[in-house]
Amino acid sequence: SDGLWHRAFGGDLSGLGRPLTLTIGRSQRGPRTFTVIGVLPAAFRFTYPEETEAWTITSWSEVEHYGRGHLAFRAVGRLMPGVTFPAAQARVGAIRAGLTDRPGMRPDDRPIFRLESIADWVVADTRPSLVLLGGVAVLLLLITCATVANALLVRVTERQRELAVRASLGADQCRLVRQLLTEGIVLRAAGAATGTGVAVLLAPLLRALVPAIVPRGDEIGLTPWILVFAIAAAGLTTIVSALAPAWRGARLDVVSTLKRATGAVSADRSTARWRQALVGGQVAMATALLISAALLLVSFWRLGHVPLGFDGDKVLTVEMRLLESKYSATRDAKGTSIPSPVLLAFQQELVARVRALPGVLEAGLTSAVPFRGTDFYYVLNRVGDQRSVGGNGRFVDAAYFTVMRIPLRSGRLFAETDTPANPKVAVISESYAHQMFGAEDPLGKPIDRGGPVEVVGVVGDIRSAGLDKEPRPAIYFPRTQQPVELICLVIRTAPNSGDLGPAIRHAIREIDPSVPAMNLTTIDQIITESVADRRFYTTATSAFAVVALL
Repeated sequence: SDGLWHRAFGGDLSGLGRPLTLTIGRSQRGPRTFTVIGVLPAAFRFTYPEETEAWTITSWSEVEHYGRGHLAFRAVGRLMPGVTFPAAQARVGAIRAGLTDRPGMRPDDRPIFRLESIADWVVADTRPSLVLLGGVAVLLLLITCATVANALLVRVTERQRELAVRASLGADQCRLVRQLLTEGIVLRAAGAATGTGVAVLLAPLLRALVPAIVPRGDEIGLTPWILVFAIAAAGLTTIVSALAPAWRGARLDVVSTLKRATGAVSADRSTARWRQALVGGQVAMATALLISAALLLVSFWRLGHVPLGFDGDKVLTVEMRLLESKYSATRDAKGTSIPSPVLLAFQQELVARVRALPGVLEAGLTSAVPFRGTDFYYVLNRVGDQRSVGGNGRFVDAAYFTVMRIPLRSGRLFAETDTPANPKVAVISESYAHQMFGAEDPLGKPIDRGGPVEVVGVVGDIRSAGLDKEPRPAIYFPRTQQPVELICLVIRTAPNSGDLGPAIRHAIREIDPSVPAMNLTTIDQIITESVADRRFYTTATSAFAVVALL
């Protein structure tokens, strides 16, 4: 990508053809050297909010090695001329039917295909909210048009004698309409030009406020199409706001108007009804906007007060992924997975070094933190029972529950004695215990995961996918028995501990310089970012409602 080219090679054209070492892969895990053969345009965007920055060729043999049901793949294609989207969906469905009819395939192994357009894939999550903002902006525009129309009606009422004099001197009705429309166009053009200028000045602020999940939100700015839109909007609003007053002003009784005294200028009943209707329409639309904004504010406030099941205050997190082959598990003659001693030593030393840092109260490990990362998903059975229960699988140490303040409901947490040589154990969440064991006490009972795994504890449920999503059943495995390549370090810090980022990164580099420390942030910040889009839309709608009221 253009961004990686500038960061890695300073934008130097000599970077083309140079080697680039990447630690990637699953089948051939470890550092691999590639040759940079091209740089994409800066405007090329494909994933939001995080961008893909490097593309390599994956051979079909590597894809096959990934194994059945192990990964999800995305294919990008262009429809042939004359092929409609429904027809393409039907053809993909036929492919799925052919793949699911193979002998010996279990129902859980059947592939799932979903076909969607690139536009829908990119903007599907943000389209409803942007349509909401567009609708609110249109209502605000209509209120503005009503305001201008009302002011012009008042002005026309004050100018009745002037218009009557012009009519008596030979100006016909069309000429008067053109005059009043011209005045409205001048007023409208000045307003549109001012508004466009203000929008240009506010564009940097808008780019800063738009959440990262909005596709191309960082590219907001003045373009020729925006100018065309401004001109078209000015023309349309001129017709909407100036035509009715101009028509009313041109349709006057010249004789009766000239007979009135100079100061006796008042609107007739028809004009008064027009003005009252405009005011009533303004009040109705402004009230609708205010009620909508109030509902959004209440909804957002409630969203921020849902119970999380954990306490993320003053908790730092940093992510690592161990892709070196030395961290990979091996298998014995019976096919049993044996954890890498290098990986066990890495996570043990990592926690020890971080706990020794000033300002650190406690540190723990997990495979994924709430609201970020990827949970493993397992459908498991009780030993001797065919009933299956699905749940998010997480690989944690005992300190994780302490750091995150996840309450222990019964039993115990993991201990140092839970090693690969001892029987496998697990801690489950309350909802998982209810679905798997019902009213029975789950402690001491085994779950089948390629062998018995004993339940030693039950902890509270936590929200992990979003504030608006209910807690999902979860099963926790001890990292001392089953370490995985995904490591999220969670650190509870003392008040006024300062910036611990450099010290944490230094500790990681001292253990293994090839392991990058990624996404160092706080749990609270992750939660805040998870609702950044809702906060933006709620704030924007409320601001529009206030402007409408004014």
